[in-house]
Amino acid sequence: MWTAMKEIADREHCTIHELCSLIAMRRKPGLSLTASIRIFLMLYFKAACTEEGHTKAGHGGLDRMIGRLMPAQQPQAYMEANQAA
Repeated sequence: MWTAMKEIADREHCTIHELCSLIAMRRKPGLSLTASIRIFLMLYFKAACTEEGHTKAGHGGLDRMIGRLMPAQQPQAYMEANQAA
């Protein structure tokens, strides 16, 4: 959660404290600050999600995810092993 807050603060050229203050001012009555921060994070990143952003990040399918997580020679072996199962 705090790593995400730091990323947002860096992107928005502000401090985590300033973000938390803004969230605290805008939170609904009875909602904890922690819950409000979690909601803010989800909404911030949801708003940042676009098809173009997903494509640039390499999202779009299991094969692409495997390719990012495994060395170049292993994705094919992974796919073949799981097709046999």
